[in-house]
Amino acid sequence: MSIDLQRLAAFHLVAERGSLRKVAQELKLTVPAVSTRIRLLEEDLKIRLFDRHPNSLVLTPAGRQFRTEIAIVFSRLEDALSLLDTHRAHKQKIRISAGSNVVRLVSRQINAFLKVNDDVEISIEINGSATTADLVASGQVDIGIGYFRNALSDNLQRLFIMRSNIAFVCVEQHNLAARQDLSLRDVLQTQLVMIPGDSELRSSLSHAFAQEELGPLEITEVGSCQSALDMAIGGEKIAIVHAACIRNLDPQLKWLNLTDHSDCLDLSVIYRNSKNILIGQLAQYLSRDAT
Repeated sequence: MSIDLQRLAAFHLVAERGSLRKVAQELKLTVPAVSTRIRLLEEDLKIRLFDRHPNSLVLTPAGRQFRTEIAIVFSRLEDALSLLDTHRAHKQKIRISAGSNVVRLVSRQINAFLKVNDDVEISIEINGSATTADLVASGQVDIGIGYFRNALSDNLQRLFIMRSNIAFVCVEQHNLAARQDLSLRDVLQTQLVMIPGDSELRSSLSHAFAQEELGPLEITEVGSCQSALDMAIGGEKIAIVHAACIRNLDPQLKWLNLTDHSDCLDLSVIYRNSKNILIGQLAQYLSRDAT
């Protein structure tokens, strides 16, 4: 027999509380709605559980016996839910800091880790690489994922994930899109959009322009590589993003080929030297090939 749990709960509560009104308030329902659930349960069971009186419901003999047995069921259910709460409270919590586009690159590895570690809870903060490095070094997060060009603290471990070029992206109709090869000087004459100035991407690009004795750069700053790509679809701007962030590139957009390349950037996972085995294991998962 299939019994609706909501109907069973309505009967259990009314039998315990002795009032349709109190149960309706508890369940945030109307009194008729609670009454209907009980009536439908009686129809399912093909037996009357309450005698209806003008101002009260009185359990029938069958209802009293059924109430006793159902109370045991709901008591066991509460115990089971309490065990789950205890299990959740003891979950190992691991905090990650990474850029929004970076999270997409490693989502498969995170899911794979959670499948074999169901007692772990992962929270992710969205931050740039510079902020991420500071958060990991200070212990505010456990793991950081980003492009780290500068030297890291001695207490941090680094695992390589993948290498990424810098990509210059525009719409097919852009006046530079038809060119076979471009130089940094060509790009400098356009409207550029990319992530903020404290990013490793921005530092690498500025270094490349400085080597060519070009600049200063006039850039519209956005919060993520995806936002830069979205603005490039508008037609006038060239988005400067990590090449790793242009998978499944919008068909309206084209990746430009530059003759002068800036440095490649290494996407890495960093974490503090720690006796926490799970953090090290997660870092190993994250360092698996993200392609």
